[in-house]
Amino acid sequence: RITVVSSTLRQARAIAIGPGGGIWVAVRRTAGGGRSDDDDNDRDAEYVVARLDDYGMPVVFASGFVDVQALAADPRAVYVAMSRLANDRGRVRTTLARVALGANGSAGPVEPLLRDSSASPSGVAIDAAGDLFLTAKSSDDGRRDDDRGTVLKRRADGTVGTFAAEIGEAAALAFASNGDLVVAEHEKPGRILRFLAPQVQLSAPPGFTNETPLTLRGTSGAAARVVVSRATSPVAAVVSAIVNAAGTFTARVPLESNVTNTFTAVATGAAGLGLMGKPFAFEIVH
Repeated sequence: RITVVSSTLRQARAIAIGPGGGIWVAVRRTAGGGRSDDDDNDRDAEYVVARLDDYGMPVVFASGFVDVQALAADPRAVYVAMSRLANDRGRVRTTLARVALGANGSAGPVEPLLRDSSASPSGVAIDAAGDLFLTAKSSDDGRRDDDRGTVLKRRADGTVGTFAAEIGEAAALAFASNGDLVVAEHEKPGRILRFLAPQVQLSAPPGFTNETPLTLRGTSGAAARVVVSRATSPVAAVVSAIVNAAGTFTARVPLESNVTNTFTAVATGAAGLGLMGKPFAFEIVH
């Protein structure tokens, strides 16, 4: 079944679905009289980011983005990958920006996240930890016609690292429900690449115990970082461990007495620098 959500958009370039189901689109900014240039390949074209209201009408959220390539959204912000900001000056270009979401849905200031880089992002996706993954074309001299593809990871602390390189011109990417990263190449013919996230398996954790701390044993991808957190506070790690070359790990987890202790365990590849797998939930009664 097909439902027409909106029929009023002109030259929509990118789309994202927020966690609450809201639809965000990048549409070309219209000139006087409501008309826009028909050349959708104009790299100097300015775009606005709009959210569709309950009637499918675009409500402008933020503007000033040139040659938008991709959008992503989480509960806190909308992320825009582009060629540059309209107000960039000189040779410095902003190619990734964050627009904070206010309590009433209003836009905060446009915050540059990636500037003065030879990377030209063409796709953006957010993992479960809130880190950003970008497909990009990159070259030593910053030329956009270079066909070498990379996948970059921008961590919450602002550092940017290369996740994958020399994979062909990467066009788009998305996360699977288990944390795997799927990347599409813009080639003839092109490939769809799936990068596997490490998954945690515990070796039969007991349902009841009088021990504390309790030694847990499990398996995951070699060199992954496994973090065990309480379900009531998933951000705060109770304990962490690095998976050895054989793919096994141990972790000593403190338990609260006379209650059901509920935990999640999650693995992130490359000692915490790679992909994050699906959280594994478990309970232990002390």
